[in-house]
Amino acid sequence: MNKIRLISILCAFIGVIAFLYYSGLFAFISQPEVSSRDEVSPVVAPSPERSFASEKYGYSFSYPLSPQNYEVITTEPEFLIGELVEAVTLRPTPYDSDASEGPPTISVMVYKNPKLDSPLLWVKNNLPESGFDRQLKEAQTIWVAGTEGVRYLSDGLYPIDTVVVQNENMMYVLTGSYISPLDQMSTDFALVTESFSFR
Repeated sequence: MNKIRLISILCAFIGVIAFLYYSGLFAFISQPEVSSRDEVSPVVAPSPERSFASEKYGYSFSYPLSPQNYEVITTEPEFLIGELVEAVTLRPTPYDSDASEGPPTISVMVYKNPKLDSPLLWVKNNLPESGFDRQLKEAQTIWVAGTEGVRYLSDGLYPIDTVVVQNENMMYVLTGSYISPLDQMSTDFALVTESFSFR
């Protein structure tokens, strides 16, 4: 019984990973510009805001409650593989679970970084997780939470704005996917990135 359950969970997880990887091959959406500034731009966020904090992995960020009305989804540890130790997704609601494509989302993923790679070296050495092999714009150095990181735009089901920053032996990957850089999701991702901090 336990063996069957484990195999079912493993198959489901592999299917999700395969979907995420291969869906990047079918996006034909024009890419938004990535700012060349060294610091992520502050934004004026809609009020009120809500905060998320991970005590276990020592980070926090803020996100607006409206108009997207985000649902926070934390992936259970048994569904994580490899060096990925935590995945948090902000999904706008309502969400049509019968839709063939998922909605644009904002995510924070935490990976073990035992070799203490720099963010740029990490994204080059961790494909397809980083999506760096599908980048649409050249990577730029930025500062997030007082730490030097890397930012790039990659191709996927939607264009994916990615910010990668290291803290001690962990790598933090922040992603925001949206149809257009004028979308509310783009503004909300800027708030998540600007407010991101280590504890």
